[in-house]
Amino acid sequence: MTLTYGERISSSAPAFDRIRAPRWRWFTFPALLSLLAGLLTNLRFQFVGRASVGEILLALVAIFAVLANIGNPRFWNRRMLIAIAALSITFSGYILSDLINGTPPDRLIRGWARMGFLILDFVAIWALARNSMVNLFALCVGDAMSTLLSYGAENSDFFYNYKFHLAMPLTVIVSIVVPLLLRRVANLATGVGLVMVGMLHLWLDYRMLGGICILIGFVLTARCMAVSRLRSLYLAMLALAIVLSSTAIVYLYRTTNDSFGMRRAGSNSARASLAMAGASAIRRSPVFGLGSWVWDNEMWNIYAGEMGRGSTAQQAAGETLGPHSQIVQAWAEAGVLGLVFFLYLGKELAEATWILFFRRALDLMTPLFLYNLLLGVWNLFFSPFANLHRFALALALVICIQILREGTRDKAMG
Repeated sequence: MTLTYGERISSSAPAFDRIRAPRWRWFTFPALLSLLAGLLTNLRFQFVGRASVGEILLALVAIFAVLANIGNPRFWNRRMLIAIAALSITFSGYILSDLINGTPPDRLIRGWARMGFLILDFVAIWALARNSMVNLFALCVGDAMSTLLSYGAENSDFFYNYKFHLAMPLTVIVSIVVPLLLRRVANLATGVGLVMVGMLHLWLDYRMLGGICILIGFVLTARCMAVSRLRSLYLAMLALAIVLSSTAIVYLYRTTNDSFGMRRAGSNSARASLAMAGASAIRRSPVFGLGSWVWDNEMWNIYAGEMGRGSTAQQAAGETLGPHSQIVQAWAEAGVLGLVFFLYLGKELAEATWILFFRRALDLMTPLFLYNLLLGVWNLFFSPFANLHRFALALALVICIQILREGTRDKAMG
């Protein structure tokens, strides 16, 4: 019997049961279009702001999908409509803030286009993936592999290119190849493989992704033990795994500190300084914000002062820096209305991640889902709301909705 999207399966079952499908479905036009859109997300060009070829393709998909489904109530799912409403409220916050503050046209256009592309990305990904796990898989894999296409284009340094162009594809390759090679112990092997890859990321100073991989590996390993004959030793083995991994992480961190210590200190200081600059903007205008891409003299002075640099506000004011926190940045730019979507997304991420940790049966999509959702949580608090993250935001939101839809369907089934 072929299992379909949403059916209950044992956590010890082969890892690709939920996307088992006739071979021809992997080569349909929507599946190939999904893969292509993902692959092109990192092919970027400058037009007023930064855009990507993938987003142009997704914009066309979104427009066609809306026109083709105007009268289709299944397309306008309740959760999808709530997401659109949250996005629209945040967009209105940006419009109101820019009009009140008289935001210069170049910043205003970039700010509004950023929100417009985010909405189009979400609608297009929803249209492609709402009824097809194959298409959602293709989007995730294509997005991961897209960074390979620009390897070495920005910087010749290996560590830079490892972090921004190799680490994500390596993580996804391990997540999908290990289950294919070791079907009988697919989930356990994938968990162990991701812990090892996480250690490699830490060794090469990609701390965020290393931590995410190790956490996903723990989840997969713990879930496998929970349904195995070793269930009675579950807590003891999990505690031992955490202790051994923590020891290894500390060891790796210390042994690489000579190579990366200054960069790590600078990165940590920059994030804290950018956050304090954003907090300054929020204090000055907590309700309406200071407008799209705001970065004025006072914000620069706080950032420069915290970083121990002299003030060069006149030269740097207007530079497109931003607080390394999507929540802080949206609040600083668009006020309380700007927060609506990001708070809603945070709620969805929390609910969907909890389901993946403890309830949803394991399959090939589990590590990909966890990767995208944990990355979404990180971005909410520690990454800017910029062009690089629009596709990631939309993809994470669609994954959340699909996971929550699964839970609703499972309850209805009994």
